[in-house]
Amino acid sequence: MEINFKANLINTSTIKKQVKNTNKYIDTKASFIELDLSSRKDMRTLKRAKSRWNAPFLNSIFSHAKQKLPNWKLYALTTQEDNYDKLKTDEILGFAQTSKYAPSMINLEYLQVKPEYTHKNKQAIFKHIGSSIIDCLKNLESVSRINVTSVLEEVDFYIKNGFTFDIDILNESNLFWSRNQKK
Repeated sequence: MEINFKANLINTSTIKKQVKNTNKYIDTKASFIELDLSSRKDMRTLKRAKSRWNAPFLNSIFSHAKQKLPNWKLYALTTQEDNYDKLKTDEILGFAQTSKYAPSMINLEYLQVKPEYTHKNKQAIFKHIGSSIIDCLKNLESVSRINVTSVLEEVDFYIKNGFTFDIDILNESNLFWSRNQKK
């Protein structure tokens, strides 16, 4: 009996897509999936993204994914709506790699949006990719807290997405989000 492993749909999310030949954006659906690191197809998709994107964190994401570390997970946001056993690299918008810190806490180890869709590109066809990934992580049933150590230039992004500074750690780029946090 053959067992097929593949990426798994976790949730759907709403992102913004540019209306062709305009400066207007409309809501569109994206799929939040968990990649199966034991799947050669999923690993091949990640490797293709690493080689095609000029993205600073994808080398680290790929390196950790190859190690198949316990309690580490890899998620992707994609415009693909089905056939997750055949992921299309060109439809992947971003990746998030997490590690389990405690029973209901995760560390967001890496968040990588496809460079052409980052907030720095004002002409991006898609917008709100990173925020959408963060929202999907917040909505995981088993998660009540997300810790992140951000690169300094992205601290504002995390604050806009509901993270606050972790005063227990004396570092200006350590932030967290908690389900029980007061707004």
